[in-house]
Amino acid sequence: MENFSPGTARRLGMGWDDLRPLNPGLVYCSLAGFGQAGPSRDRYALDPMIQAVTGLMTVNGEPDAPPTMVGAPLCDVMAGMFSAYAIVGALHAVRRDGKGRYIDVSMQDATLAALGPRMGESLQAGRNPGRHGNQNPMRVPANTYRTRDGVHLSLIVQNDRHWPRFCRAMGFDDLADDPRYAGSAGRAAAREFLDERTAGRVSELTYGECVEALEAERLPYARVNTYLEALEDEQVAFRGLVRALDHPASGEVRVVGPPWLMSGAQAGMTPPPLLDQHAEEALRDWLGWDRKAIARRAARSTSDRKAAP
Repeated sequence: MENFSPGTARRLGMGWDDLRPLNPGLVYCSLAGFGQAGPSRDRYALDPMIQAVTGLMTVNGEPDAPPTMVGAPLCDVMAGMFSAYAIVGALHAVRRDGKGRYIDVSMQDATLAALGPRMGESLQAGRNPGRHGNQNPMRVPANTYRTRDGVHLSLIVQNDRHWPRFCRAMGFDDLADDPRYAGSAGRAAAREFLDERTAGRVSELTYGECVEALEAERLPYARVNTYLEALEDEQVAFRGLVRALDHPASGEVRVVGPPWLMSGAQAGMTPPPLLDQHAEEALRDWLGWDRKAIARRAARSTSDRKAAP
């Protein structure tokens, strides 16, 4: 796996063509912003650039605001995830036929592949989806509302079956049987009215009262948490997602663990390694270096670090 600028691994003598002769079953993955070939190959790529070029910014933010960046490096993460999927698939293929695989992953491609149903508007209807803030372009009511005690609450009426239950939860007796709002198209046509009506009702209730009413009708909702609140969520705690690790230089550090639970024996988590912490093991066990070669390399590495400004 390498994440250099295109061409760098080859220049260092560590490219696919250099290593494949040493191991015919090699699985080699190159991950770059725009891939290993093409007109954008050598462009500098960071997460905001990929959010921009893929159109992701144009569907994020309020309708009358400029395109807005998502506040997390999702393009980096998605490209890494797609790389992992491709590597696992390639490893299974190598088991079958013994032939190595070269994988070329582009952050741009990975992000476009992850944009979901909004991209369908462009692919199938030939139009650009707009920005809707926290609203949903196909479902109404769907927004973030502020409760009487200042909590922001995300609500959505997901389908027509949810509508009468939502009316009961919010006390909208006058709307529950109104045929104009029974279907999603009718509710979408009355978006402004239903959104304002919902905002007004939620503002009269505390967060606890909203939760009680929505839970009673088994409707989707979520408190808008800060990052700190999200880490302390009771479900996160129940699943043991946040781990404490003993780092050799920093002491105890809290990290987010694997986002899955799996049966069977699992490898334990370890803290991020220090520079060169496992160099001797890797050189000896993976590359077959002898003790003298490892010592010469260690001495050279120490000298280089001392000479660095």
